Amino acid sequence: MCGKVSISKGGENRVTGNPGQIRNRLKIEIAEKESRDGKRYTYRDIHTITGIATSTLSDWVKGGVRLLAVDTLAALGAFLECPPGDLLEYVPPVEKKGKSK
Repeated sequence: MCGKVSISKGGENRVTGNPGQIRNRLKIEIAEKESRDGKRYTYRDIHTITGIATSTLSDWVKGGVRLLAVDTLAALGAFLECPPGDLLEYVPPVEKKGKSK
């Protein structure tokens, strides 16, 4: 079942159920940049160019980032020459088989 939006008494929208996932595409975007530029980039290279800590880059690639900083998204977008939306992908929830609606 997909997530549903409900409105609370305070007028706030809330998502209930399984809303799906946001998956980052940093590894894919780095590979595409490497292909375009004809060179390989290490985390240290990207750190030197963007100022983003190598540990943050590693966490991004491993999917360990839970909080997205706008300045990090902007720096990655500038380096990779892509809009921030290209770094994120929405993955809808998978309905479990055997359950009726």
